[in-house]
Amino acid sequence: MVLLSSDRGGFRAHGARTMGTVLLALVVASCSRTTSSVVALTGGTLYDGTGDAPMTDAVVLIDGATIRCVGSREDCPVPSGATIEDLAGRFITPGLVDAHVHVGQTGWLDGRPGAIDLRAKYPYDSVTFMLRDNPDRFYRSWVCAGVTAAYDVGGMEWTVTQARRDAARPDAPHMEAAGPLVSHAGLPSLSIPGDSTFIMLTSPEAGVAGVRKLKAMNAAAVKVWLLAPPDSQWPEIQARFRAVAAEVKAQELPLIMHATSMRE
Repeated sequence: MVLLSSDRGGFRAHGARTMGTVLLALVVASCSRTTSSVVALTGGTLYDGTGDAPMTDAVVLIDGATIRCVGSREDCPVPSGATIEDLAGRFITPGLVDAHVHVGQTGWLDGRPGAIDLRAKYPYDSVTFMLRDNPDRFYRSWVCAGVTAAYDVGGMEWTVTQARRDAARPDAPHMEAAGPLVSHAGLPSLSIPGDSTFIMLTSPEAGVAGVRKLKAMNAAAVKVWLLAPPDSQWPEIQARFRAVAAEVKAQELPLIMHATSMRE
């Protein structure tokens, strides 16, 4: 993942990505795309993320959706007809990965009726639909801040659909989404008609069915949401979570745990 940072106040996104690896994206000047198939970024200072000394006067060659060459002017001669971006005084660095986001929440008090409930003023379904239907401003803010990959670790079903739909967009970070959380203590207030934030873990069988549903949805992982129950309920709750964990392993999915306390 390659990122060009600038102190001139803007960025332009180019790039390419490969699923399952750190995906390639490039951020330059103003977040608009170039129309040329070959772009040469020249004169910048390159940090490759390995700990090696930075390379000054570096060249990065981008051919369509692929970064073809990264190195010195001698290693990466600029082909005739390429669009040249002069990056003197700027820096090329590995892009950032935000490994814990929730695109279905605003991050403010209107985004989740939890500790405080403002649904009378900010209807939760309307706020959620706004987030679902207007992702571009969030994509732009991520990419322009150097975030080229993000992991949504729990949300409504539409977050998985959105991540898969926009996976190939060069002007958005690569997204993965876990989808609804499997929990014995889900909050109904965090769901909306027709879409739920939780798969209720009412029994071991319900947990297995929930994991299979997430697999069928193409969720990137299974996130379980554990709030410590009374001591008398621990054996039963533990049995449910063990069934979930076994099915997650069988389905070859990552398992993410939200836990608010330790069992002594």
